Amino acid sequence: MKNIIIYTPYDCLIKTKTEQNLLEKNQHLILENYNAQKISVYPIGKSSKYSFNINISEQKDSNLYSIIEKDENLLVFLLDGLIAENIKIYNFTFQNKRSSIEVSSQKIVFSTENNKKIIRLPNESKNFICGNFNHIIYAKFSDSYNEKIIAYNTLTNHAKMFSGDNIDINNNGFIIKNNSSTSYQNNQSEYFIDNQGLKIKSKSLIPSDRFLPEELISYNFMESIKNNDYKNALSYLSENLQSKINETTLKNYFGDISYFYTIDKNSCFAISDNKNILYDFSILNNKINEITDNQQ
Repeated sequence: MKNIIIYTPYDCLIKTKTEQNLLEKNQHLILENYNAQKISVYPIGKSSKYSFNINISEQKDSNLYSIIEKDENLLVFLLDGLIAENIKIYNFTFQNKRSSIEVSSQKIVFSTENNKKIIRLPNESKNFICGNFNHIIYAKFSDSYNEKIIAYNTLTNHAKMFSGDNIDINNNGFIIKNNSSTSYQNNQSEYFIDNQGLKIKSKSLIPSDRFLPEELISYNFMESIKNNDYKNALSYLSENLQSKINETTLKNYFGDISYFYTIDKNSCFAISDNKNILYDFSILNNKINEITDNQQ
């Protein structure tokens, strides 16, 4: 018999044949030597309270959870797809072409007449502001970590996410500022939009003696990877590791990450190119000096 470890990004009640447990957001539950076939999950405090069952014997993923085996344990990661919410729609028109943004606390959907891009959010989000610059439409919002903005190109169907302590929208773009969440005292990037698309106008970095807390290093690293910000991701690596890899190496290794959940400071679950992967990080002197995964 194996231990079942359940991780959740939302509050829920976990029921088995013999017990029930309240599980808070970003916490986990260990069911030791569990041999029953079914586990029931009841979300708490959401606008929709649909319950669902996890069939351990099949060990198959669904849009509600993912299962992966590690060290003879079965890890179950509850996903955010089960929550039904009210969705607000923003409509835009540029050069007689229509586009829209649909937002909820769990996902953002960018749409044109011919394409649709769905972005699922790993953390519950709020304070949405949507707008457009020419053919670029955007959604700005905040979660429990920082502010974010997703810029979507209606011509190419490409979306890119940016994160920062503060994000300011101006007449033709936006400015991202980081004050305390990185290893820099001040990290400011300014972007603008013209007829060709999104471009960077300026970037300033002022080094600081302040270190990022070790508990946040792997999360910030994985967030940079998910956002395709490989240059920033490299800054979380040790000098030795940086000497062996580059931005292209990171892109090829991690692939397209659609979802991740940090188990602790040294390990992370992610869905990359539709595959369930567990990453392990070795951290030394506030830098990641080794990365391994269960695919190797």
